[in-house]
Amino acid sequence: MRIREVCTACGLTKKAIEYYAAQGLVRPAVSENGYRDFSAEDVGRLEKIALLRRLDLPVARIRAVLDGDGAAALCAAAAERRREIAAEGERLALLQAPSQGGDWASIAAQADALERKQTIQRRLLRAFPGGYGQYLCLHFGRFLDEPVVGPEQQAAFAAVVDFLDRADFSLPPDLQALLDEAAGCWDAAFEQRAFANLNEMVADADAYLERHAESIVAYLQLRQSEAFRASPAWRLQEALARLQRETGYDTVFLPALERLSPSYRRYREGLARADAAFRVRFGDPECEKTDRK
Repeated sequence: MRIREVCTACGLTKKAIEYYAAQGLVRPAVSENGYRDFSAEDVGRLEKIALLRRLDLPVARIRAVLDGDGAAALCAAAAERRREIAAEGERLALLQAPSQGGDWASIAAQADALERKQTIQRRLLRAFPGGYGQYLCLHFGRFLDEPVVGPEQQAAFAAVVDFLDRADFSLPPDLQALLDEAAGCWDAAFEQRAFANLNEMVADADAYLERHAESIVAYLQLRQSEAFRASPAWRLQEALARLQRETGYDTVFLPALERLSPSYRRYREGLARADAAFRVRFGDPECEKTDRK
């Protein structure tokens, strides 16, 4: 089937199908003339995707349902939705309480307790509305789908918010323009590919470095070239590294994020092991640590 036929069969837009294909949720064959040819299996997957999206399941959950343990993923999604519905009911009750003569101090204490149950991501979006919060959740979102529980995590969350609120990441106008241009390519599909590569490296650093040794050596040689060191890209990398040092990004923000998110802490531990393997194989060239986050 061609994509227009699939749109009709599944009730999806062409752009939606293209997005799901870019996310790897469906992989249609490509004919010699460049048209995508959707099999019956592809159409079946898209019908399931369309249904799950109608139920507001995010793409990451849909991938787990289709490619992993579907029953377990659906149970986890249902449990999360129940928590959200319960929390919404509690918020509604608190919203009505003042009109019914409720004590504001008591309501505030209940609201504090309710907020502590919310995921890190929701709380960050509330603390930083707009593009800044969206960027944070795009960059770190896969580590933030956890509640803030206990005093240690609560203190870590406060440290993260305080750092982000005070940090000045200003760049010279020309470098900011270059960063904005690069960021324009950082869509969800790009981030997904980047995370997939990092996860592959963390899972088995030696095997990953062996497979990509040729391209890594070529990249290291490029970085040492005079042409690259005279380029705006080099200046941007140097400026970002300086800002990280000066703002405390590496010494304050990332350690606080590790205390806040157990999954991020495990990820960083894996990156540290990968970095050690990298230095054993390729030496320790300037600014070439694998730990980019």
